[in-house]
Amino acid sequence: MNRKLGITVTLLLLTAALVQAKGLPLPKPDLERGSIAVTVRGRAPIGSKAPAIQVYFVRLGDEVEMLAAESVIPSNFSRKKQVYLLNTRPGRYVAVAAQLRSDGISPSDYVVFFDGEMIPQTEIEVTPGQVTFMGDFLVDLKVKMEESDDAQAHYYQLIEPDAARKGFFARSFSGRYMYRGDLVSVERGAAIEAEYWTVARDKVFKKEADWREQVAKSAASGKPGNGNLFSAIRDGDYDQAAQLISADADLGAKDEDGNSPLHIA
Repeated sequence: MNRKLGITVTLLLLTAALVQAKGLPLPKPDLERGSIAVTVRGRAPIGSKAPAIQVYFVRLGDEVEMLAAESVIPSNFSRKKQVYLLNTRPGRYVAVAAQLRSDGISPSDYVVFFDGEMIPQTEIEVTPGQVTFMGDFLVDLKVKMEESDDAQAHYYQLIEPDAARKGFFARSFSGRYMYRGDLVSVERGAAIEAEYWTVARDKVFKKEADWREQVAKSAASGKPGNGNLFSAIRDGDYDQAAQLISADADLGAKDEDGNSPLHIA
């Protein structure tokens, strides 16, 4: 990762930390932008599960390769085990890595890098004025970063360049552990989204009226599934599209180009 990109990612991470500091308000929802909501849990080798406090995203485009992008976008808010990228540009996004934090007397941080099979399964379409649910992901944490596939190796070097130059024992003494991630399960659909939005509305954004209203609108309209609906239609996955439509995804929603799902079908 070049120095300019490293500084940019560091500043974004610092901004996210400051936003979550006690007493510092969140920015108001930008109706010309959209947001991503996600949960990631890592299953450690000893069997315990650690939730994500940070997720790294890639915004896809004509010149952006999903498994080898040149930059990442860190999430900018997390609370109650839910992670968000708020007020981001509309478009297609995938998640490529996550930082997890274990509970306990001495919390530990893990950074897990998703493999080339998992990353495409995280793809969603972010639409203006909506919070899009990416999913609830459970990931197995695997040691031996030297056994990473091409996607894991690429994002390891991009996100954690200093750690990538060190051996296993040197990384262990730093208190920040690096793992390969293999997808165990992903949960989506009306039931899991309803549960997610209830926590978001009643606990995560309890004191942020603007965001609470934004989440409530998404939950009431069934529009959190729209991003997945756009992706399913573009990928020709009509079984998934049918399931999303059955779960009340909005057929009148618009993507960044002003197209509805029916227009691109």
